[in-house]
Amino acid sequence: MIRRSQLALASSLTFALAALVLAGCSASKLTSPLNSLSSAQSTEAAAEVGMMVYAGTEPTPVPASLVTGGTSATATSHPRLAMPAMAETTITTGNVVWSLAVHWFDASSTEQANYDPSTTVRMQADSRGTGTVTGANGSATLNSGGVLNVSGIDQASTQLTTNATRSVTLSGSASNASGSITTLTHSTGTLANVVETKPISQHYPASGNGTWDLDVNRQIQAGGGSVSEHFVAHVVVTFNGTHLVPLVVNGTHQYMLDLDTGLVTQVAS
Repeated sequence: MIRRSQLALASSLTFALAALVLAGCSASKLTSPLNSLSSAQSTEAAAEVGMMVYAGTEPTPVPASLVTGGTSATATSHPRLAMPAMAETTITTGNVVWSLAVHWFDASSTEQANYDPSTTVRMQADSRGTGTVTGANGSATLNSGGVLNVSGIDQASTQLTTNATRSVTLSGSASNASGSITTLTHSTGTLANVVETKPISQHYPASGNGTWDLDVNRQIQAGGGSVSEHFVAHVVVTFNGTHLVPLVVNGTHQYMLDLDTGLVTQVAS
C-alpha cells in the first residue's frame, strides 16, 4: 500500500533546509520521538500513507462480475480501482506489477482448486507489488509485500470485507536551488474489516480502518551542510463511505485523504 510523494518531499525540503540554515551546522543527526513530530515530519508521514492507500487497492483475480456488479460494469468510476482479471496471478496496473499467489476457500474454510461463484466465499493472496506509481502528490518507487484476505466474493454476497497486512519500502528524492533531500521509509500496515458494497465501482469503503507504522530516514543537504534525520510515526485512516476520509498522525495531527487521487490536505485545528 504504497507510494512516495515528491510534493511532500519538496515541502519537507523547504522546512528542513530552513532549519539547517538556522542551526548553522555543517553536519548533524536528528532523531524525533513518536510524540514530537514537527509539522514537516507529520505532513511527510501523512503524504506517504496517502500514497500507500492510493496504490494499495490491489488487482484481484476474482471475476469482474462479482466485484463490479455485472459483466457489463467497469471499474473506471473510481481511478483508484484496478480492473480485475479472471484467472491471472500476474497483473500490471500502470507501472506497477503485482504478483499474486491465490488460494480459494468455501464457507467451511476448505481450500478449493478453482474459483466457484456459488461456493467460493473467500480468497487469500500472498501478493507483491513493485514499480513506480504516480498520484496527486507526485511519483514514487514502491516495493510492497503482504497477505490479502477478501470475503464475500461469492455471487450471492452484496459486499466485500477486506483484511490485509503489508510490509513496504518507499524511496524518493527531491531538490531545488537550495539543496536536496533523499528519503527511505520502511513501514508495516494493516487493513482491518474494510467493508465495501458491490458493485465496488460505485461505492467507497463504508467502514473499517487502516493503520501504518513508519520508520523514516532522510538525508538533507544544503550548501556545505547536511542533516541525517530519523523519525517514526503511527498513522490511522478511517473509512466512512465517501472519497474523503480522515487521516491522523500520532493521534494529534489531522489530515483529509482523497481516495480518488491520494491527495492529502491538512485540517486546520
